[in-house]
Amino acid sequence: MLADTLKRQSIKPRLEVPQFQTADTLLKFRFDIPKIDAFLGLASTDLCCITGYNANLILTRLSVRALLPTRHGGLNSPYVVIADTGNRSDVYGAINYARQYGMNKENVADRILVIRAFTVPQVRRLLSKELPKIIHEYQINCVIIPGLLNTIDEEPSMRRKEAKKEIGKIMKSVNEISRRVLVITSIQEGRYTNWIVPEFKKRINLDQARHGRLNTELYNQGNRRTISLTERELKIIPKR
Repeated sequence: MLADTLKRQSIKPRLEVPQFQTADTLLKFRFDIPKIDAFLGLASTDLCCITGYNANLILTRLSVRALLPTRHGGLNSPYVVIADTGNRSDVYGAINYARQYGMNKENVADRILVIRAFTVPQVRRLLSKELPKIIHEYQINCVIIPGLLNTIDEEPSMRRKEAKKEIGKIMKSVNEISRRVLVITSIQEGRYTNWIVPEFKKRINLDQARHGRLNTELYNQGNRRTISLTERELKIIPKR
């Protein structure tokens, strides 16, 4: 009989296991400097600070790399914005890197947008108001900010309490932008450097040593590594 063939069996619902992404799978952008890339990579939405000798040289290099297609290690960004808050952007240096990468120099020059700010209020407005609009309008994937604290350092009459308040506003804007795109900034040695640098979980400090070598400290989410670089490694793109 049918009743004799029935079995009592508990049925457990099948659970769908969520597919998690590891941090490594989100890393899309590298410096193209093997000693750095072995320890520090950048995601498409991230924040990195570079300090010390030739910091802006690396920023110039990365502004060109961000334009490269993803298959060549770039971000495939239609444009890159250089929010120059320290009057340190180097267009000629960008053209030099473009040549090394085999890119059309006119095309690269047209795709790097430079906006300068010379006072603290201008910097604050640029980061909080203008940049978000530009990022949306031009579909920007990478923002470069040379000399983040230069305008504050150049205000000798500014009291420390006021400076701390202004730095807080600037960092708030920078953090908000980094949630949308990759942000890479440089900070030159100044009165407030020690206040702000530890806030960056990913950072590079270049300290010039003898015979053209640079003692370089890398920080990545609480981990630290010291390497030695030459100026040639910063200036010359490795051959493929």
